[in-house]
Amino acid sequence: MYIILFIVIIIIYFFFIPSEIFDNILNVCIKEFDNTEIKVINDKWKSDFEGRFKNHEPNSNLKLKELLRELPNNSYIIDVGSHVGDTGLYLAYILKHNYQHKNVKVIMIDPDDSKINFINKMSKANNLDNILTMNYGVSDKPNKGSLDKRFHPGGWKIETKDDGNINLDTLDNLCKNKLISLMHIDVEGMEYQCLLGSTNILKNVKYIMIELNGLSNRSKEYNFLKNNNFVEIPDEKIKSENGNVLFIKK
Repeated sequence: MYIILFIVIIIIYFFFIPSEIFDNILNVCIKEFDNTEIKVINDKWKSDFEGRFKNHEPNSNLKLKELLRELPNNSYIIDVGSHVGDTGLYLAYILKHNYQHKNVKVIMIDPDDSKINFINKMSKANNLDNILTMNYGVSDKPNKGSLDKRFHPGGWKIETKDDGNINLDTLDNLCKNKLISLMHIDVEGMEYQCLLGSTNILKNVKYIMIELNGLSNRSKEYNFLKNNNFVEIPDEKIKSENGNVLFIKK
């Protein structure tokens, strides 16, 4: 009798309990370099997020955290190519708990809808009401594209295709009429196109952290930023983290 009851309970547990209940089962993930704690939902991206949140690009993240106190009130941060949100959610958490009076929000943009869904659930689980998400790829003009998923999930690349299933647009269109003060750009080789589509919002941007690794010739990005009055702040520790470079407007 007890065996039958046990089997019935197992069946009910796995087949009749709504999946939303499992999404509410939370773990706590701790950032190793400053002990920030964040709740993590049960999701396909859970382990990827935890691995990156704990100790991915610590110098870059600490520099972005340091810049938060310098941002003007009522402005926005863009985290484009947000992947699973390990950087954007971290910044939103710090803003919520240390700089709520500044009313700075984080716009997180990624072309993969499952990652955006994960970020939305994480925002809700951590009561982060200072996040906006956009399911887009970014480029220098509106278009269509598809994801090349042959690499690890943090390195998926966008291929422009007229019949693609991903919407591409410029940051000027996506963030129109928003005061952008800081940009974090990691778009796997499309950084130059991203910058070309940002000429209007760049007028108010104070800081740009951009990944300039060896995926392409980066002289175009450097020249573009120089021509738009940005200067590089040399930092070898930051640069060692996938080629990240910090620029500040003169």
